[in-house]
Amino acid sequence: NFHMTCTGLNHIIMGAQASPLLLTALIGLCLVVASRAKNTPIVIVPGVLGNQLEGKLDKNSAPHWWCEKKRDWFTMWLGVLEVVFPFTDCLQDNIKLEYHPDTGQYSNPEGIQTRIPGFGETSTIEFLDPSTPWLFFTQYFHDLVEHFVSKHGYIRGKTIVAAPYDWRYAPSLFQEHGYYDNLKQLIEDVYANGGNTPITLLAHSMGAPTSLYFLTKLVNQAWKEKYIKSYVSLSGAWRGLSKTVKMFSSGDNEGIVIDMDIWG
Repeated sequence: NFHMTCTGLNHIIMGAQASPLLLTALIGLCLVVASRAKNTPIVIVPGVLGNQLEGKLDKNSAPHWWCEKKRDWFTMWLGVLEVVFPFTDCLQDNIKLEYHPDTGQYSNPEGIQTRIPGFGETSTIEFLDPSTPWLFFTQYFHDLVEHFVSKHGYIRGKTIVAAPYDWRYAPSLFQEHGYYDNLKQLIEDVYANGGNTPITLLAHSMGAPTSLYFLTKLVNQAWKEKYIKSYVSLSGAWRGLSKTVKMFSSGDNEGIVIDMDIWG
Protein backbone atom coordinates (compact mmCIF):
# COMPACT_ATOMS: atom_id res chain seq x y z
CA ASN A 1 0.00 0.00 0.00
CA PHE A 2 1.09 3.52 -0.81
CA HIS A 3 2.05 5.71 2.15
CA MET A 4 3.01 9.37 1.96
CA THR A 5 3.69 11.97 4.63
CA CYS A 6 3.53 15.67 3.71
CA THR A 7 5.35 17.82 6.27
CA GLY A 8 5.05 21.49 7.09
CA LEU A 9 1.41 21.87 6.08
CA ASN A 10 -0.21 22.40 9.47
CA HIS A 11 -0.51 26.21 9.19
CA ILE A 12 -0.87 26.09 5.43
CA ILE A 13 -4.00 23.97 5.68
CA MET A 14 -5.42 26.56 8.04
CA GLY A 15 -4.85 29.13 5.28
CA ALA A 16 -2.50 31.34 7.25
CA GLN A 17 0.97 31.03 5.75
CA ALA A 18 0.72 30.34 2.03
CA SER A 19 -0.82 31.75 -1.09
CA PRO A 20 -3.75 29.85 -2.63
CA LEU A 21 -1.48 28.86 -5.51
CA LEU A 22 1.14 27.34 -3.20
CA LEU A 23 -1.54 25.68 -1.11
CA THR A 24 -3.04 24.05 -4.18
CA ALA A 25 0.36 22.94 -5.44
CA LEU A 26 1.44 21.37 -2.15
CA ILE A 27 -1.81 19.56 -1.52
CA GLY A 28 -1.91 18.46 -5.14
CA LEU A 29 1.57 16.97 -4.80
CA CYS A 30 0.46 14.99 -1.77
CA LEU A 31 -2.75 13.63 -3.24
CA VAL A 32 -2.23 13.24 -6.98
CA VAL A 33 -0.35 9.99 -6.57
CA ALA A 34 -2.96 8.60 -4.21
CA SER A 35 -5.71 9.26 -6.75
CA ARG A 36 -3.74 8.69 -9.94
CA ALA A 37 -5.47 5.54 -11.12
CA LYS A 38 -9.03 6.86 -10.83
CA ASN A 39 -11.17 8.82 -8.42
CA THR A 40 -10.29 6.93 -5.30
CA PRO A 41 -12.89 7.70 -2.58
CA ILE A 42 -11.45 9.90 0.17
CA VAL A 43 -12.16 9.67 3.90
CA ILE A 44 -10.83 12.65 5.91
CA VAL A 45 -9.89 12.53 9.59
CA PRO A 46 -9.41 16.16 10.74
CA GLY A 47 -7.11 17.54 13.41
CA VAL A 48 -7.73 18.95 16.87
CA LEU A 49 -10.33 21.75 16.75
CA GLY A 50 -10.89 20.70 13.14
CA ASN A 51 -14.60 19.97 13.19
CA GLN A 52 -17.69 21.47 14.71
CA LEU A 53 -18.83 20.53 18.20
CA GLU A 54 -22.46 21.09 19.22
CA GLY A 55 -23.68 21.60 22.76
CA LYS A 56 -26.87 21.81 24.79
CA LEU A 57 -26.96 23.64 28.13
CA ASP A 58 -29.06 23.03 31.22
CA LYS A 59 -26.71 24.33 33.92
CA ASN A 60 -27.38 25.73 37.36
CA SER A 61 -24.45 28.15 37.28
CA ALA A 62 -22.12 29.98 34.90
CA PRO A 63 -18.88 31.99 35.25
CA HIS A 64 -20.57 35.36 34.51
CA TRP A 65 -24.06 36.75 34.25
CA TRP A 66 -23.72 37.11 30.48
CA CYS A 67 -22.95 33.40 30.01
CA GLU A 68 -25.99 31.34 29.11
CA LYS A 69 -27.09 28.55 31.44
CA LYS A 70 -29.97 27.22 29.34
CA ARG A 71 -29.75 26.75 25.61
CA ASP A 72 -30.93 24.22 23.05
CA TRP A 73 -28.48 22.60 20.64
CA PHE A 74 -26.04 25.13 19.17
CA THR A 75 -22.60 25.23 17.56
CA MET A 76 -20.30 25.33 20.56
CA TRP A 77 -17.15 25.11 18.44
CA LEU A 78 -16.61 27.23 16.54
CA GLY A 79 -18.76 30.22 17.41
CA VAL A 80 -16.81 33.34 16.48
CA LEU A 81 -18.37 35.54 19.15
CA GLU A 82 -17.48 33.03 21.86
CA VAL A 83 -13.74 33.15 21.20
CA VAL A 84 -13.45 36.90 21.88
CA PHE A 85 -13.53 38.72 25.20
CA PRO A 86 -15.71 38.75 27.29
CA PHE A 87 -17.25 35.44 26.14
CA THR A 88 -14.11 33.27 26.33
CA ASP A 89 -14.88 32.22 29.89
CA CYS A 90 -18.32 31.06 28.76
CA LEU A 91 -16.79 28.85 26.06
CA GLN A 92 -14.18 27.45 28.44
CA ASP A 93 -16.83 26.54 30.98
CA ASN A 94 -18.95 24.80 28.35
CA ILE A 95 -16.22 22.95 26.47
CA LYS A 96 -14.11 21.68 29.36
CA LEU A 97 -14.06 18.06 30.53
CA GLU A 98 -14.13 16.79 34.08
CA TYR A 99 -11.74 14.04 35.20
CA HIS A 100 -12.97 11.27 37.50
CA PRO A 101 -9.96 9.80 39.33
CA ASP A 102 -11.93 6.84 40.66
CA THR A 103 -12.62 5.56 37.12
CA GLY A 104 -9.87 7.32 35.17
CA GLN A 105 -12.53 8.65 32.78
CA TYR A 106 -13.49 12.09 31.48
CA SER A 107 -16.96 13.48 30.93
CA ASN A 108 -18.85 16.70 30.30
CA PRO A 109 -19.72 18.68 33.43
CA GLU A 110 -23.22 18.27 34.77
CA GLY A 111 -25.80 20.11 32.71
CA ILE A 112 -23.85 20.01 29.45
CA GLN A 113 -24.48 17.66 26.54
CA THR A 114 -22.32 17.53 23.42
CA ARG A 115 -22.47 15.83 20.04
CA ILE A 116 -20.47 15.75 16.82
CA PRO A 117 -22.47 16.77 13.73
CA GLY A 118 -21.76 15.86 10.13
CA PHE A 119 -20.25 12.39 10.39
CA GLY A 120 -19.97 11.04 6.85
CA GLU A 121 -20.38 14.51 5.36
CA THR A 122 -17.84 17.30 4.82
CA SER A 123 -19.67 20.50 5.81
CA THR A 124 -18.57 20.48 9.45
CA ILE A 125 -14.87 20.29 8.54
CA GLU A 126 -15.10 22.71 5.63
CA PHE A 127 -16.39 25.56 7.81
CA LEU A 128 -15.93 25.48 11.57
CA ASP A 129 -18.47 28.26 12.16
CA PRO A 130 -21.38 27.64 9.78
CA SER A 131 -22.71 31.17 10.36
CA THR A 132 -19.53 32.88 9.09
CA PRO A 133 -18.17 30.88 6.11
CA TRP A 134 -16.71 34.09 4.69
CA LEU A 135 -14.22 34.47 7.59
CA PHE A 136 -10.88 32.97 6.58
CA PHE A 137 -10.05 31.56 10.03
CA THR A 138 -13.30 29.59 10.20
CA GLN A 139 -12.53 27.84 6.90
CA TYR A 140 -10.67 24.56 7.21
CA PHE A 141 -11.01 21.86 4.54
CA HIS A 142 -13.28 23.78 2.18
CA ASP A 143 -10.69 24.59 -0.50
CA LEU A 144 -9.43 21.02 -0.62
CA VAL A 145 -12.91 19.47 -0.75
CA GLU A 146 -14.09 21.98 -3.35
CA HIS A 147 -11.03 21.24 -5.49
CA PHE A 148 -11.82 17.53 -5.68
CA VAL A 149 -15.53 18.19 -6.23
CA SER A 150 -15.16 20.81 -8.97
CA LYS A 151 -12.01 19.52 -10.68
CA HIS A 152 -12.22 15.76 -10.30
CA GLY A 153 -15.91 14.94 -10.04
CA TYR A 154 -16.02 13.88 -6.41
CA ILE A 155 -19.38 13.96 -4.62
CA ARG A 156 -19.69 15.33 -1.11
CA GLY A 157 -21.04 12.75 1.30
CA LYS A 158 -20.44 9.90 -1.14
CA THR A 159 -16.94 9.78 -2.64
CA ILE A 160 -15.38 12.40 -0.36
CA VAL A 161 -16.48 12.23 3.26
CA ALA A 162 -15.25 13.16 6.73
CA ALA A 163 -15.01 11.33 10.04
CA PRO A 164 -15.16 14.14 12.63
CA TYR A 165 -14.68 13.27 16.29
CA ASP A 166 -14.68 14.77 19.77
CA TRP A 167 -11.08 15.99 19.79
CA ARG A 168 -11.20 16.75 23.51
CA TYR A 169 -10.62 13.08 24.26
CA ALA A 170 -7.58 10.86 23.73
CA PRO A 171 -7.76 8.27 20.89
CA SER A 172 -7.83 5.43 23.44
CA LEU A 173 -11.21 6.71 24.66
CA PHE A 174 -12.79 7.07 21.22
CA GLN A 175 -13.67 3.39 21.09
CA GLU A 176 -15.79 3.73 24.22
CA HIS A 177 -17.78 6.45 22.43
CA GLY A 178 -18.23 4.30 19.33
CA TYR A 179 -16.09 6.47 17.08
CA TYR A 180 -13.85 3.75 15.70
CA ASP A 181 -16.79 1.43 15.01
CA ASN A 182 -18.39 4.28 13.07
CA LEU A 183 -15.14 5.01 11.22
CA LYS A 184 -14.80 1.36 10.20
CA GLN A 185 -18.38 1.26 8.96
CA LEU A 186 -17.94 4.55 7.10
CA ILE A 187 -14.88 3.26 5.25
CA GLU A 188 -16.70 0.06 4.32
CA ASP A 189 -19.75 2.02 3.12
CA VAL A 190 -17.65 4.42 1.03
CA TYR A 191 -15.80 1.44 -0.43
CA ALA A 192 -19.10 -0.20 -1.42
CA ASN A 193 -20.68 3.02 -2.74
CA GLY A 194 -17.58 3.57 -4.89
CA GLY A 195 -17.99 0.26 -6.66
CA ASN A 196 -15.80 -1.71 -4.24
CA THR A 197 -12.96 0.78 -4.71
CA PRO A 198 -10.37 0.95 -1.89
CA ILE A 199 -10.26 4.37 -0.29
CA THR A 200 -7.64 7.01 0.45
CA LEU A 201 -7.51 7.77 4.16
CA LEU A 202 -6.45 11.41 4.57
CA ALA A 203 -5.47 12.57 8.06
CA HIS A 204 -4.38 16.02 9.19
CA SER A 205 -2.39 16.89 12.32
CA MET A 206 -3.83 15.00 15.33
CA GLY A 207 -6.03 13.08 12.91
CA ALA A 208 -2.89 11.13 12.00
CA PRO A 209 -2.28 9.47 15.41
CA THR A 210 -6.04 9.20 15.83
CA SER A 211 -6.30 7.16 12.63
CA LEU A 212 -3.06 5.29 13.36
CA TYR A 213 -4.55 3.95 16.59
CA PHE A 214 -7.46 2.59 14.56
CA LEU A 215 -5.23 1.05 11.88
CA THR A 216 -2.77 -0.62 14.23
CA LYS A 217 -5.03 -1.77 17.07
CA LEU A 218 -8.55 -2.26 15.78
CA VAL A 219 -8.38 -3.71 12.24
CA ASN A 220 -6.22 -6.49 10.82
CA GLN A 221 -3.95 -6.52 7.80
CA ALA A 222 -6.49 -8.28 5.57
CA TRP A 223 -9.04 -5.56 6.28
CA LYS A 224 -6.53 -2.80 5.49
CA GLU A 225 -5.47 -4.46 2.24
CA LYS A 226 -9.09 -4.77 1.14
CA TYR A 227 -10.41 -1.33 2.04
CA ILE A 228 -7.46 1.11 2.04
CA LYS A 229 -5.50 1.97 -1.08
CA SER A 230 -3.50 4.91 0.30
CA TYR A 231 -2.80 6.63 3.57
CA VAL A 232 -1.93 10.34 3.41
CA SER A 233 -0.71 12.24 6.46
CA LEU A 234 -0.82 16.03 6.21
CA SER A 235 1.53 17.40 8.86
CA GLY A 236 0.78 14.47 11.14
CA ALA A 237 1.51 15.07 14.82
CA TRP A 238 3.62 11.93 15.11
CA ARG A 239 5.96 13.24 17.82
CA GLY A 240 3.59 15.54 19.62
CA LEU A 241 3.21 19.30 19.25
CA SER A 242 5.37 22.18 20.42
CA LYS A 243 2.11 24.15 20.51
CA THR A 244 1.29 22.24 23.70
CA VAL A 245 4.21 23.91 25.47
CA LYS A 246 2.98 27.30 24.30
CA MET A 247 -0.55 26.52 25.43
CA PHE A 248 0.50 25.63 28.98
CA SER A 249 3.07 28.41 29.30
CA SER A 250 1.24 31.40 27.85
CA GLY A 251 -1.97 30.23 26.18
CA ASP A 252 -2.66 29.75 22.48
CA ASN A 253 -5.39 31.66 20.68
CA GLU A 254 -4.89 29.85 17.34
CA GLY A 255 -4.08 33.18 15.69
CA ILE A 256 -7.39 34.81 16.65
CA VAL A 257 -7.16 38.30 18.18
CA ILE A 258 -8.69 38.10 21.65
CA ASP A 259 -6.51 40.58 23.56
CA MET A 260 -8.61 41.92 26.43
CA ASP A 261 -6.79 45.28 26.28
CA ILE A 262 -8.15 45.69 22.77
CA TRP A 263 -11.70 44.56 23.44
CA GLY A 264 -11.96 45.95 26.97
